[in-house]
Amino acid sequence: MGFVVKIIGTIILGALLAYKINFTLLIGDGDVPKNPVLVLNKAVGIITGLLYSLVINILIFLLQIQCGYILVVDLVLFLLLVAYIDFKHRIIPNRINIAFFLSQIICVYIIVEESIAILNFVFAALLLGCLTFVSYKTSEAIGMGDAKMLVILNCIYGLSFVLYTSIISMFIILLSLIPFVIMKKVNLKTGIPFAPYYLLGTLVYYIISLV
Repeated sequence: MGFVVKIIGTIILGALLAYKINFTLLIGDGDVPKNPVLVLNKAVGIITGLLYSLVINILIFLLQIQCGYILVVDLVLFLLLVAYIDFKHRIIPNRINIAFFLSQIICVYIIVEESIAILNFVFAALLLGCLTFVSYKTSEAIGMGDAKMLVILNCIYGLSFVLYTSIISMFIILLSLIPFVIMKKVNLKTGIPFAPYYLLGTLVYYIISLV
């Protein structure tokens, strides 16, 4: 992939991060403009996005870092933002999921210079069907925002990644809820934001992978 194309890719990644940060800040007020340009028009996101693009370029072109790390960093930054949204508002909006998918696609095809297996998309479609069915049957105990997030992850990282990280996340949920179940402060019908636990599960997964 050409030098100029990678530079453009890093700029787009910065813009998408700016969008995700500003979207996260705006959603608390319940006033997110439909026009993405207006979402970008917030100093916090703009400054962070510019710094992000600059840091990525330094890491790739000056420090010669392995580009796969940029993909993981983009994932973790998204999970941090979406964990906050899910914890505060119990939703994962489509628009932030779409921004995440676009940034991951750019990371894979332009920054890392790899391709995505067609089988990933096949499994993603099946996973979406299964999660939609489960969400419907359990009165949205699994939210569709969570489902779409997992489907996007399946497209990029594959089914095994989604299964391992989800299992770890579920285990963390069970461990954290045991004291509250004993004290009868929660029950099986209690709504629990999944994204914060999935963030922890993903971090644990990567830590285990490094050991």
